[in-house]
Amino acid sequence: MSLRVGLALGDRRSFAARVLALSALVALVAASFALRDLVSEAAPSSSGGGAQLLVSAFLSEVGSLIDAWLVPVWLLTAAGAFVVSVDSARSFRGTSALLGELGGEGAAAAAVLALRALLLSAVAFVLGLSLGVVASQVVFRALLVLLGAPYYVPALTPLSLAIAAALAFSAMLAGSGASALLDARRRSG
Repeated sequence: MSLRVGLALGDRRSFAARVLALSALVALVAASFALRDLVSEAAPSSSGGGAQLLVSAFLSEVGSLIDAWLVPVWLLTAAGAFVVSVDSARSFRGTSALLGELGGEGAAAAAVLALRALLLSAVAFVLGLSLGVVASQVVFRALLVLLGAPYYVPALTPLSLAIAAALAFSAMLAGSGASALLDARRRSG
């Protein structure tokens, strides 16, 4: 493992704790996206008879409930990712000071901090995405077995995957950037 990656990871236990916290939030987003995408795809066309119209209206209402639930989940995930990122950047202050004492430039410390944010985001995103899709499948399959309903498998559409990735990565990078700017302001002022 290179020195830069080792510095970016820092304390392995703290890194793992941050990954798990962020993964849980990403899992909520992934599960809700998977269920919303499933409801959108499962809805029959409303051109059929009374039963199809009733099923279509019911699935439309379920989709609206999931969409309403997604907004607080997105906000929670963005805020949580920002807080985890700021915490990660604060724990990096000692390493940054050590790099400065050893003659490293501020750009080197910023690059290692950015690498830390990217590693944390990538690992948490992959783990959270996997956990969220699996959780949505387990819950939905259990519900279908209990109801004796036709079998559907929740999955993410590429658009939902891109939105979840953008949310997690942008919040993490914003947190690292904000913390780095506050540190720079503290040093200069």
